[in-house]
Amino acid sequence: MSRLRVEQIAGIETLIKDSDRQTDDGPAVVLFHGFGADAQDLASLVPMLNIDDRLSFYFPEGPLEVPIGFGQMGRAWFPIPLSQLTDGFDFEDIRPEGLNGIVKKVERFISNLPHEEIILGGFSQGSMLTTHLFLKNPSRFKGLVALSGTLCNRSEWQSFCDHAKERPPVFQTHGHFDPILTFHQAQKLNDFLRKNDFPNEFYGFNGQHEIPMEAIRRLKLFIARVLF
Repeated sequence: MSRLRVEQIAGIETLIKDSDRQTDDGPAVVLFHGFGADAQDLASLVPMLNIDDRLSFYFPEGPLEVPIGFGQMGRAWFPIPLSQLTDGFDFEDIRPEGLNGIVKKVERFISNLPHEEIILGGFSQGSMLTTHLFLKNPSRFKGLVALSGTLCNRSEWQSFCDHAKERPPVFQTHGHFDPILTFHQAQKLNDFLRKNDFPNEFYGFNGQHEIPMEAIRRLKLFIARVLF
């Protein structure tokens, strides 16, 4: 298996795992990390998800540096006030500050990828961002992966859905006891997607804000089904 390498793509530092065939004409999985993490966080999934030698992986890193406690710093895609990071804050009617700027930046990033077939996704804040991008332009993607995400910015997302010409499949996972983005909020996202005719495989598990092995196993099957 080829090693991860680092590249700047449209101004976003990105960890890349090239296809084992060393070509860029195959499909790709692009995963965005959560608030306070970095590109390495989801890159650890590569050995478990690398199901075909034609498959490439991209792990972009958030441009914002944010404090995560005890003098440590992490990365983020857009600011989130401390008051919204605890007690299961409901983002349903919230349009995050800084969303416009990061959406434009990530759209440029995606337009610079050489792959026609892309599964887009992320964890937590990365899931919020990529769900927005996916619903805005679903015909660009083969599928969406929403790991511990949530429904936010409902009115704009509904407008996207009202104008969608294609509805690629979604894979969503969420822990029943997630204290950061509650399972109830995840259910609302599931209901929203299904109401708008996006086929969504929703896996709820007995856990918190995490990605358990069974979720990874199901994600692997989703990638195989959608891309191969």
